[in-house]
Amino acid sequence: MDIIYSTNISVSLFQIMALLTLTTVALLYGMARVALFINYVFILYWGYLSNFDKFYDSQFHSVNTFSGYYVIFGIVIILLATAALLVRTE
Repeated sequence: MDIIYSTNISVSLFQIMALLTLTTVALLYGMARVALFINYVFILYWGYLSNFDKFYDSQFHSVNTFSGYYVIFGIVIILLATAALLVRTE
């Protein structure tokens, strides 16, 4: 638990502005599901891909099993969300 409280994660200002812009545009056009999908993708990217070296060694085999399953679960959720966005409910 100490690693969570003591790790500084950096997110560039450009990425934050891109997230806010894309989310705002999606919400202005009434696409709430797309805005949620955009936010989820950014959070997954920031949490695992952009700051991967701060949590783990540079070698992939050093990632423990739970973290690997968590990333795979996140990718499955993205795929399911993409499939749900393709289905139009009226």
